[in-house]
Amino acid sequence: MMMRNPFRFIPWAIAMLTATVLFLGPAFADVIEIKAASPYPMQHYLTADAFELYGQEIEKRTNGKVKFKWYHAGTIAPWPTSYDAVTNGLCDLGVGGTVFHVKKMPITMGLNLPFVTDSAKHAAMVALDMYDSIPEMKKEYRKVKVLGLFSTANVNLHTLVPPFKTLADIKGVRIAAAAPNVITAAKLLGASAQPIKPQDIYMALNRKMIDGVIFPDAPIRSMKLTDLVSNHTMLNLLNATFGIFMNQKTWDKLPADVQKVFEETTLSVSALCGETLNNEAGWVIDELKNRGDNFYYLPPAEKAKWQAAVAPMYKGWIDALNKNGMDGQVIFDKMMAIAEKHRKNPYGTDSWWGNAGRKK
Repeated sequence: MMMRNPFRFIPWAIAMLTATVLFLGPAFADVIEIKAASPYPMQHYLTADAFELYGQEIEKRTNGKVKFKWYHAGTIAPWPTSYDAVTNGLCDLGVGGTVFHVKKMPITMGLNLPFVTDSAKHAAMVALDMYDSIPEMKKEYRKVKVLGLFSTANVNLHTLVPPFKTLADIKGVRIAAAAPNVITAAKLLGASAQPIKPQDIYMALNRKMIDGVIFPDAPIRSMKLTDLVSNHTMLNLLNATFGIFMNQKTWDKLPADVQKVFEETTLSVSALCGETLNNEAGWVIDELKNRGDNFYYLPPAEKAKWQAAVAPMYKGWIDALNKNGMDGQVIFDKMMAIAEKHRKNPYGTDSWWGNAGRKK
């Protein structure tokens, strides 16, 4: 009886295995992992309803070619160094606060001036439009790939002491401020500004080292400041600009089709962040009202006095741009025109947004 060759199927098996690898390779072997970092705490609604949802949408649109791995709550870099973590390559993608980089981003700082923008979503649209239409601003981000721009929720006064009904009431009151522009605004309003890092504000309030804080409405709950403060002066002072950035080297290595997916979502994710913060801030305020917190909304005549008090910040910003060889007044006028354009034509909603900061 003739013995069959036991090795005769090996070439066929190798051929089949090779074909399978070639067919499945892009889906399994070539997955691009994006190391993504955010300083926002896990309980903040931006974390799940915007950032992680954004990563999932990118994964979906690239058919699994891209995979996100998130590091939240400043585990890679805390708030002040979150942007630097992207430029230094500590992460591939990161959420960064531009308010900590006054000298690097002088035009962006205009978005953080008092009473320029009306809400988080409005601020996001204004920021992205300015980035697209003002070359000098685009140059500020030459070390990264901008994937989205957004802002904090409206910044207001949250205090241990009663709300301030007049500008005179805030004189000498110890108010914490976490960013340079907020410190300047607090001083011009007459407060005793106390520069304190965001992560240290709770302890300072708890120990009564300060009387209150100028802080965005949405995260006062997630950072547990609402355990301490129960008085709120609502003047919609400003919105502080943040962004979603990618390390330039990481971006340059991405395939063109993947880059296209990221770029197609830039406008939408910016608006999503704004929508999420608007919604979260809304129900956080409603909850505080229901528990009996004291809220005071400045009437127009009184608010005009507060606006006049911080007006030197506009001139200071314009002068700073002029010293850097730019036409500060022209850029200021363009920023205000862009703000008015988006005030009249607000961005709607997109189908992939999910919960977008609504109370769960």
